[in-house]
Amino acid sequence: MSKRESFNDTIVRVCAEHYKATVEDVRSDSRSYQHGAVQARFMVCWILRRHYGLTYEQIAKHLKRGDHTTVLYAVRKMDDFFSVYADLRNDRKEIMDRLNIKTLFD
Repeated sequence: MSKRESFNDTIVRVCAEHYKATVEDVRSDSRSYQHGAVQARFMVCWILRRHYGLTYEQIAKHLKRGDHTTVLYAVRKMDDFFSVYADLRNDRKEIMDRLNIKTLFD
């Protein structure tokens, strides 16, 4: 992490790298579907909300989303997905380990 990169930016970068997307795609306001960018964006939303307590509005602004409801949707979907998909729980663990975030979820 460079001195100029905020921790929120680091989370976006690490999630983008994990899902083989670009930071620009994760932050894009485009509605076009690019699978890795969507997964990374959802994971970023979940981490920033569940671990750092940012408001949905703050996360939406950081990710250049037009509306906080898209972030709310992402966080709720991730909560649901974690209970069903082991591979997504593994992704979460790998990303959290890379970010040195301690979690009680694993």
